[in-house]
Amino acid sequence: MKKIILLTILSVGLFVSEAVAQCNTDPIADKCASKLGDFTFLKTYKIDGTKDKIEYSYVFSKDTQYLLMYCDQGNETPKVLVKLFDGTRKELASNFDKKNSKYLPGIGYKCTATGIYYMTFELAEAADKCGISVLGFKK
Repeated sequence: MKKIILLTILSVGLFVSEAVAQCNTDPIADKCASKLGDFTFLKTYKIDGTKDKIEYSYVFSKDTQYLLMYCDQGNETPKVLVKLFDGTRKELASNFDKKNSKYLPGIGYKCTATGIYYMTFELAEAADKCGISVLGFKK
């Protein structure tokens, strides 16, 4: 009985690791980074879809403009809700245009205070839960 349970656990573990490994963002990384335009590339965040909400953080500098773009493999404007928060978790920006009920491909933000900022990615409505986000800056 113990052998059957162990084999079942191993089988499920292999299946789960295979499903997660299928999210390959390499083909879209350069395309997404090119959407930064005249912003200088800073960092890439992989969104692998294992959770409906994913959070990352980064230290932003005062008087610097930031651009956070999201891309997936097939949609020009994916239905992924991207939000930016300051260190106190106050929402500063979102890529969802409430007036037109439309997702925008990114968020632009002019930083007013140096500190840690949080970026969340909510994938509940996304058709493709495998994507990438790139962060860029300019002074």
